[in-house]
Amino acid sequence: MRRKSEKGIITLEACIFLVLFMMIMLFLTSFFKFFMAQNATAHAALQASESLSFDPYLTSKTADKLSEVEDVGSIVMNLAVKLFGSANKSPGFVSENSWYDEAKVKEGATEEEITKAKDEKKTELANTIRLRFMGYLVGDADEEKADAYLENLNVVDGIDGIDFSESYIENDTLYIVLKYQLKFDFNLGNIGVVDVEQTTCSKLWK
Repeated sequence: MRRKSEKGIITLEACIFLVLFMMIMLFLTSFFKFFMAQNATAHAALQASESLSFDPYLTSKTADKLSEVEDVGSIVMNLAVKLFGSANKSPGFVSENSWYDEAKVKEGATEEEITKAKDEKKTELANTIRLRFMGYLVGDADEEKADAYLENLNVVDGIDGIDFSESYIENDTLYIVLKYQLKFDFNLGNIGVVDVEQTTCSKLWK
């Protein structure tokens, strides 16, 4: 009877140890994924920030300095297309919109119109950053690739789970703000969800 009791105790201890071991391994796996996710998103955000900082120079200042040249606008655009591709072919690396300009409002506009114009400009900035971010994250602005990559790193809702809306421009400096959530592999009832916020900035070339 005593031997059976000892065997039962050993079996129980083995079960407890195995459960604890599995939990520790899952925690370590999640920890490394957390590190990889934050490193990947920080790198993509930094590269996107540095890349976007050249946009004002390429589209405005270069044209101003070469104003004597005939059809300089097309020359500048052709140069940008040769270097980086077109926005149609490479939306993750080229932006043809003037996202860096202030919101344009007509004279005598109401507060509601001004607010709407600013909100639209803010949305334009966030969408531009999103595309450039995906370009440096997975090689192009492919949402499916970005989703698969981020979900593999336990980013909640993939690329749609990353919020770029709080990014802004101040004193000719672009600030990219990322907000997203990371989850543990053994996430139960959203207990294992961690909020992450990352910020990077680059001086705009003007």
